[in-house]
Amino acid sequence: MAEQRSNPTVLVVEDNPIIRQVITLTLSREGYRVVTAANGQQALEYLHDNPPPCMILLDLHMPEMGGEEFLRRRSHDESLAAIPVLLCSGDAEEEGPGLAAVFGISYCAKPFKMADLLQTIARERVYAAA
Repeated sequence: MAEQRSNPTVLVVEDNPIIRQVITLTLSREGYRVVTAANGQQALEYLHDNPPPCMILLDLHMPEMGGEEFLRRRSHDESLAAIPVLLCSGDAEEEGPGLAAVFGISYCAKPFKMADLLQTIARERVYAAA
């Protein structure tokens, strides 16, 4: 159990299984422990039953419960509100960046380069720990 705690956990909430797998493989190679959820509802269930991850990587548009509803529920739950979130969306409109601003979280446009994603996660983890 101590071994799992030494690797920071990232929760990847993404409905596209290929994107989920690529992100999981990339983050795992960088030493992160990765858990995944296919939608916001699955993510909330995970978060209520497990220790908090160091970061949540959140897709915006998903079936069952999308990123916006997840963020609303997260903001009303003190145990979840402090977990850093990186909102990722291929939405070319202002919806993604606008929601990120409203909820005070970071935004990453899809498609993104994995090196940029890793940099953003590292930066957000440092910022959240300060």
